[in-house]
Amino acid sequence: MLFRSEKRLQHARYILSQEGLIIKEYKKYTQNVKQSSSDGEEKSKLLGEIEKLARDSSVFLANIKPMPVEKVGFYKIYAVEIDAESGISYLVDFIYQLEKSPHLLRIKDFRLVPKKGKAAILKAHMTIREILITPKKILSKGAVVKGNSHNVGIKKSGNI
Repeated sequence: MLFRSEKRLQHARYILSQEGLIIKEYKKYTQNVKQSSSDGEEKSKLLGEIEKLARDSSVFLANIKPMPVEKVGFYKIYAVEIDAESGISYLVDFIYQLEKSPHLLRIKDFRLVPKKGKAAILKAHMTIREILITPKKILSKGAVVKGNSHNVGIKKSGNI
């Protein structure tokens, strides 16, 4: 029993000694998934990222339609429907670039049909989603609350 407790204590000490490295890694991975601006600015950033990736992949965006922001618990989902046209290899590259983005971009819906009269060109319709963690709200009395504070009688003073 004592041996097992000593092993657990050694393991806990090791983890504590790695605190700085763990926090550094955490910040590296969460910097692109935290909401840092208003919903409108976040939508604008998402549209800019999609347009840049399409341009870099030689994909023509025929239509871009931002969808309403969806709030789910402690995060928000920003979605954009697009209609794109290009050759198969360019579309594959575009999809690959979207999926490997550090911004948690994912394709939800996807339809692909050949363009009339040009079999080498494909028309794609897809919904691209980005998930962002919403910041915690800081209350003026020092309490921290996530999301709305409808039932709290303390005025919000800012965001983390």
